[in-house]
Amino acid sequence: MHTSKPDLVNERIDFPVIYLIQVLSLLLKNHGSDDVRVFLNTYLTLALLGVLGTGIVTSLLALKTGVQLRDQLLSSASETYVNDRALSELQMYLDRYERLIFGAYFEQRHPDQFRATAVRLHEQVSTEMKQLQQQLANMDEVSQLDSLLQTYFTTAGIIITELDQSPINHLAVQYRLQQMLQLEQKMHPVMADISDFFDRFERNASTIHNQEISRLTILTVALSMIVLAVFSLLGWLLYLLIIKHSKIRMLQAFPEYNPHPVMSLTKDGQVAYANPASYQLLKVLKMPAQDVSALLPKNLASLLEEVKNSDPPHRDWFGTLGYRQFQYRVHYLSLPPQLHVYMEDVTEQERIKNELVYRASHDPVTRLYNRFQLYEDLQNNNRHGISYLLLIQFHGYEDVLSSHGQNHVDMVSSEIAERVNTLITDYRALRAGYRWADEVFGMTVLSMDQDSLLELMEKIRHRLARPYGLGELEFLMRVRIASTIITDNDKAGSLISRCQTALRLSQDQKTIFYHPAMGEAYERQRMLEKGLETALERDELHLYFQPQVSLSTGLIVGAEALLRWQHPGLGNVSPDEFIPVAEATGIIIPIGDWVLRQACEFWGELKQQGIIDQAVVAVNLSAGQFRHTGLVNMIRDIVSVTGMPYDQLELEITESHLMHDLDASVEIMKRLQQLGVALAIDDFGTGYSSLSTLNGFPLDKLKIDRSFVVGIPGNRSNETLVEAIIQMAHALNLKIITEGVETKVQVEWLKKHGSNEIQGYYFSKPLPRDEFVAFIQQGQTL
Repeated sequence: MHTSKPDLVNERIDFPVIYLIQVLSLLLKNHGSDDVRVFLNTYLTLALLGVLGTGIVTSLLALKTGVQLRDQLLSSASETYVNDRALSELQMYLDRYERLIFGAYFEQRHPDQFRATAVRLHEQVSTEMKQLQQQLANMDEVSQLDSLLQTYFTTAGIIITELDQSPINHLAVQYRLQQMLQLEQKMHPVMADISDFFDRFERNASTIHNQEISRLTILTVALSMIVLAVFSLLGWLLYLLIIKHSKIRMLQAFPEYNPHPVMSLTKDGQVAYANPASYQLLKVLKMPAQDVSALLPKNLASLLEEVKNSDPPHRDWFGTLGYRQFQYRVHYLSLPPQLHVYMEDVTEQERIKNELVYRASHDPVTRLYNRFQLYEDLQNNNRHGISYLLLIQFHGYEDVLSSHGQNHVDMVSSEIAERVNTLITDYRALRAGYRWADEVFGMTVLSMDQDSLLELMEKIRHRLARPYGLGELEFLMRVRIASTIITDNDKAGSLISRCQTALRLSQDQKTIFYHPAMGEAYERQRMLEKGLETALERDELHLYFQPQVSLSTGLIVGAEALLRWQHPGLGNVSPDEFIPVAEATGIIIPIGDWVLRQACEFWGELKQQGIIDQAVVAVNLSAGQFRHTGLVNMIRDIVSVTGMPYDQLELEITESHLMHDLDASVEIMKRLQQLGVALAIDDFGTGYSSLSTLNGFPLDKLKIDRSFVVGIPGNRSNETLVEAIIQMAHALNLKIITEGVETKVQVEWLKKHGSNEIQGYYFSKPLPRDEFVAFIQQGQTL
């Protein structure tokens, strides 16, 4: 079989794009991209011009055809108009001729009077008839009409001859007139048929012309759509070519105008090209001007091998040149084998990244590690030999904040951080310091025995509890430290929770080590917290009253209102246990308000019933109540509602509550005293105040704590302390009441040394309301 190679030029191709693709394929095989670009520019330009020419020629042909159709339509319309006009005028002249003949007969005019007019009308009818015969020579109706007209005019000539006779033969004339009418009646349908023929001819001509115009319109639109489609296709191809050419030019210009170094390397790592930014970087780094390879890493060979063998074939790495950090991005191209290297100065980005990392892991005020970093370090894989966790809680931040503002709080926190860092330097067992919360700091400790740990904790607490001097100001911070051992299976959250539990349960302990039993204690505390939230609603709280007796008269001079809680599940909960919980959670404020209101209502009722006379009721104020801005107004409202006299209400304030802010405490106490309320210091001797400090407070009574009465008489240390308190209190004109009195010898000793009043189980235990009323009514005396 004989075969031949396909001839691209002669091969039949129905779609131009296929032809263009085949031509491009041949050019790409035999020529470079520049040849293709030149060919496409020429080919597409000529193609666009060809399409445009085709459109113009098509438009001209359509115009010519339209003109021809218009001329044909006008000619046809003109002929129809002429023929129709000739038929109409023939009819008109014939009607005139008929009226002339009939008029002449009935008016008895002589033929000489109308013969000229008759001849003229006859000629006009003949002229119009000839016009019809010329246009419609082959039409039978026209021949028939001509024959009828000849007979018509022959009959009319006979009538004119008869009218010229004298006398006129009327019967003959009337007979001929009757013939004319009959001939006219025969001509009417013939002329109607000729008129219908004209109408049909006009309609057929119009239909034919309309069809021709429609075909011309369809042809024109189709050719226009084809031209538009081809033109759009060629335009789109030209647009793609322009875009691609533009991208190629942009790509070629990319390395030249790129502000970052760009280099092209051979497969052996030799620099084949470097853009201007590479040489500019050499100048900035003060490196040899032409040695661009100095910008590349020293281990370039191994890195390039790694890139060639990777999938995908590109890698990023970082390097340092002088004082700057750079990111290298290397891409390997297999055809032809070459490597492209892109360098970018990331010094500033790395600085910002490091700063963000630092901020994420450090406290902004103290610059110690923050709570997130503590969590991270306590994870199992980050402990690095850590054996213990310490949480250090500072009490006193609220006083600094309320008296001097946030700026001084931050200054104190910074000083704490300095001491923490110093401790880490001084004691190798301390690994790192953290700020867990505003008032809580943390430290991690390396391996040691528990006794050594407790000794270290005490040293830490001693150093951190020293006064913090800020200029002329000095602040005391109370410090408590809790610790827990770290085992392999412990989670970070669990370790921190243990220390927090130990801190909550530490109470008066300055340092405490967590042990599992604390977990149960903490759960009990949580139960108490939850129960206290609804204790008032469930009517679980009750007031008891413990009488206070005058040592000089032996009579009851007052009573202290004491709160009791009957928990539905835990039974009778000691005030020593639930009062600290209520104070820590803030529930003490609504509970304290309830106690004050209940005590005043009860005392007011006793006053109205005459059961008591001048005896006072003593009510303890919590720290939250004492600091509350609405305290004075609340007491005023309660007294006004209950009807209880102000001078029979005594408010007991714990010594430590007054020392937080001396100026504010004095102001509050003065406002209370202005109402007429008596003020007493509760549990004196257990806090930090001195009698000289108390001299500035507007007080009425001082209450000696029960812890100093234990061992009296016999405990010389307690005896000396109580004697000193009583003597100095009397010097300040303060009454003395001693609580916790349980024996007669204690009563005698206190009476001898000047205590004004006593309170304790020796005289009466705390009593519920009904028993207290009965006790008063019995008239019990000391």
